[in-house]
Amino acid sequence: MKEASRYLPYCNQTLRMYGMSFDRNNQGELTFHRHISRRIQDGYAAYRDLIKRKKASQRSQHRA
Repeated sequence: MKEASRYLPYCNQTLRMYGMSFDRNNQGELTFHRHISRRIQDGYAAYRDLIKRKKASQRSQHRA
């Protein structure tokens, strides 16, 4: 993770053009600037939650 954090400023510099940035916390989630519509932000959050549920489901199936 230490190696990846080295590139965070470069990623954020590019994402800034699109109104996004990576959080500096350990989860690496995208955050949106205020001028990005709430509809897009909510859609992304729903998609992220769907992916998390799918991964959890796959892990539980793999363990069984």
